[in-house]
Amino acid sequence: MGPICLYKNYFKEFVKKYPDYKLSVGEYLILNFITDLVGKIMEQSLIFFYNPLLNHLKHVSVNNIVLDDKQFSIPYTFTDKMKKIRYHVQTPRSITGLSLKTELYLVQSFNLDITEVLANLGKEHYYKSCRGLSQPLIINRVEI
Repeated sequence: MGPICLYKNYFKEFVKKYPDYKLSVGEYLILNFITDLVGKIMEQSLIFFYNPLLNHLKHVSVNNIVLDDKQFSIPYTFTDKMKKIRYHVQTPRSITGLSLKTELYLVQSFNLDITEVLANLGKEHYYKSCRGLSQPLIINRVEI
């Protein structure tokens, strides 16, 4: 299953368009609120159109934004590049291994239980759910 709809992240768009502008905490909150609001409006319109019987809720919850004057004088600090996480999978005898982007790829590729993976990161381990594997796997979580 993939995304139903894609929409802009107004914070990222603003930073891309005005890289030298120093945002305040209040401006950051407003940009994130608008991004969230657009997504919630789209979600609500899909609920009205399709009327799914998923649960008893028929309305999305919109986060409230509370602002005061102080938030506009506090500079917002952010890092442009967030650390990326990858999972490196190899056998004890191999020099190279397989690098996977997310936990979902890891779990689906090897039919693993994520709790078992997280409990054994960095160790040689025979994974119970990965039948047919004659040797243990070493799974490392790497920040790049």
